[in-house]
This record gives sequence, C-alpha cells and structure tokens, in this order.
Amino acid sequence: MAIPNGAYTNVRVYAINHGPGSLANPPANGTALGGTFSTGPFSPNDLPSTETKFWYKITATDAAGHSVEFVPLKCIHAGGTSDFQE
Repeated sequence: MAIPNGAYTNVRVYAINHGPGSLANPPANGTALGGTFSTGPFSPNDLPSTETKFWYKITATDAAGHSVEFVPLKCIHAGGTSDFQE
C-alpha cells in the first residue's frame, strides 16, 4: 500500500525485527510526500538504522482522524528527521 501524501500526528516508529535504537522518545508528527514518510525529531543516540536488514512499522493519525499503519518500511535516511519508504 502506497503511503498517502499528507500530514500526520501521533506518530510512533517501531523496529519490527530488533533493529538498533530503542526509539524510546518517539516523534509526534510526520509528513508523507511521494512515498517517503519523514518524521522526527530523533535524538542522536536513538536513531533508526539505514542498514537494509532492518524494517520498521509506523503508526499515526491522518488528517481525517483515522489511525493508520505503514509496514514494512526501510529507513533511507537517519538523523534528527528520519525518512522511511516501502
């Protein structure tokens, strides 16, 4: 399922196969554009991994107030704001 463009709130990022980073302080907001979901801030010592062996799940609330889930996603950029794609 393609990630719909838009703004999201209540964003949570989960490592689904024991990836690094506890992601204990999850971001609160995110934006999707062109199939990339960007969210942050992540602290420098608690980042998702861009290694291709790790996968993530994102749960969020869309602009219409619906709970959504995107899985499996790869982290393509890890930083204060991290980017994920299917």
